[in-house]
Amino acid sequence: MACGLGAVILLFFIVDFQEIPEILDEISSDNTLANESQLLRINGMKDRAKTLSIEINKMSQQLVQAIEEEVVLSMVSAPVSQEKNKSQIVNASNKPGSLVGLTIEGPEILVLLDTSASMAYSKLVDIILGIDEKTGSYLKKGEKWRQAQNIARWLIENAPKKSKIRSLGFSDKINFADGSWQSPSDALQSFNANLRYLGPNGGTSLAVPLEYIVNSKIKPSDIYLITDGLPTLSRESTSNNIFNKIRTKIKGCGSLNKPSKLVSGECRRNLFLNAVREFQAVSSAVVNVILLPLEGDPDGAPLYQKWTAQLGGSFLSPSEDWLR
Repeated sequence: MACGLGAVILLFFIVDFQEIPEILDEISSDNTLANESQLLRINGMKDRAKTLSIEINKMSQQLVQAIEEEVVLSMVSAPVSQEKNKSQIVNASNKPGSLVGLTIEGPEILVLLDTSASMAYSKLVDIILGIDEKTGSYLKKGEKWRQAQNIARWLIENAPKKSKIRSLGFSDKINFADGSWQSPSDALQSFNANLRYLGPNGGTSLAVPLEYIVNSKIKPSDIYLITDGLPTLSRESTSNNIFNKIRTKIKGCGSLNKPSKLVSGECRRNLFLNAVREFQAVSSAVVNVILLPLEGDPDGAPLYQKWTAQLGGSFLSPSEDWLR
């Protein structure tokens, strides 16, 4: 509101001072103002008007920049205290720090949590240090891992009371999965129990949870996926299922018999596209994605955003401080 008023005031001054030189030109052309002191005074006024016009133009540019920054900041969730309890997370939708634009809805909601090693930290150096630390404690203490869990809790707690909910955790395998649809309160208890001793570990296969959803025939109406980037692994299964194509050679990834030693950007894109293509062929679920930050994955955001847009879902990349 203040920025809007400031813009109006600046606009008034800009128009006002732009008219001054024209008025002064008319006065100076009048033969009655031949007096030298008056001419000097008029010239001084012209110089002053020109100086003020330059200053106001600078202020206008600064104001435009400030407004743009304010708009961007208003779209990013504000940081909240690290000291959180259940009531704070439940009421997140009505407080600073909520996910703007994300509506939790659907009769049967599946919360899909990526539990791979990269979900612990945003920086690659921290992830590598965590992988080298064999006990897993360094990864489990990661700030991003804490944020991911709290986002999942927030989703469950803000779901409609009539909705039925399941949660599922995956990396290169299924790490936990609810056996039935539950009320939000029961689903929250189940989620907390599943995460009690679980820490982030392993690589990421998007095909693994999508295959599980299809094979288990749970048929969610809405899926909320919490992840941080494109997959690095395919589904290495010997069973006959809709993902058999992923087990064959994928461009840029080698094959099961001759796997690539390095996972290229091209490989990750194709792993994602293959998994999504096969899943969408048999599922009508609306997919929503909450993408957490990760270094070295520039293709993740546009591909996930396009996927959710095709299915009528939402794509969000929250602030690093949200619900940590």
